[in-house]
Amino acid sequence: MKENFISVSISPDKMNAYINVSEPKFESESEENYTYTVDEILKVLNQNGVKYGIDLTVLEQIINKKLYNQTIKIAEGDFPVDGIDGRIEIHFEHEVNYKPIILEDGRVDYRNLNLIQSVKKGEKLCTLIQPVPGVEGMNVLGSKVPPREGKLAKLPVGKNVVITEDGNFLVAGLDGHVSYVNGRISVYPTYEVPGDIDNSTGNIEFLGNIVIRGNVLAGFSVKAGGNIEVWGVVEGAVLEAEGDIVIRRGILGNNKAVIKSKGHIAARFIERSYVEAANDIMAEAIMHSTVKCGGSLILEGKNGLLVGGISVVGKELVAKVIGSQMASTTIIEVGVDYQLKEQQKKIKAEIDETK
Repeated sequence: MKENFISVSISPDKMNAYINVSEPKFESESEENYTYTVDEILKVLNQNGVKYGIDLTVLEQIINKKLYNQTIKIAEGDFPVDGIDGRIEIHFEHEVNYKPIILEDGRVDYRNLNLIQSVKKGEKLCTLIQPVPGVEGMNVLGSKVPPREGKLAKLPVGKNVVITEDGNFLVAGLDGHVSYVNGRISVYPTYEVPGDIDNSTGNIEFLGNIVIRGNVLAGFSVKAGGNIEVWGVVEGAVLEAEGDIVIRRGILGNNKAVIKSKGHIAARFIERSYVEAANDIMAEAIMHSTVKCGGSLILEGKNGLLVGGISVVGKELVAKVIGSQMASTTIIEVGVDYQLKEQQKKIKAEIDETK
């Protein structure tokens, strides 16, 4: 009488099954030529619930080569294929490089920053790419294994944009400047001043972007809900922008100019002015000014000069020349969050008032 034993084990995730076939033992010599059969092993696998992914080639090798007393993988399930998340495809340059171009002669080109990207009403701004469905799998027990389905992306709806009827596109709701800020696409109208900001225009306040093709004279103010771009010089004026500020020529502040941006500021030069930006400030030269930025202070080009005044920089300071023996003291603080510092001063002042 022969004694045979076939053990079956299944992995915890039920995606693999293993078999261990013991060497047969016989009571008589007439039974010594006995070998296991395919049907016999399949029956044992079926009794243990293994119904899918059985490798018949391996099974036959176990029998023919008498691969006894060893654990061998006999079945493998099909793993599910996860779906691919949907995504947004943006059709305009949304990663703007605010660093100006350094020309061959060392001068810095602030005229071609392409800060404002114009779009027409109805122009396609982005496309919603639908998720790719997953493919379900099957474990060795013959049970379906569901995939992780791809997630549906959301259109980054901001101001003055429209979702098309099919829900797959975002288009401009009006003619203007497109921006991608804090994960949202918005279109802002652009207000253009063909000449100077002076008595003929008065102070300017606009919810969108402002482009000034001349100078901003002393005593006037320009406030924008978007970006400000000045083609000429800013004198002792006030400029405030929710976005970026670019001054193609420079700032002659005469200790009266106040320039504040919640984005970046770029100017060819800054002289005797107060300049504050939440992100980076870039110039070729800064002289006798108070400069505060949450990002980096970058002085590049032919001069790369920082002389006099106070500079409070959140990240790094890049310059060729800092200070001068012939000029007033140059004070620099690097790695300082100027906004937090001002909040602390305000809180301290309020506490002092209550005493």
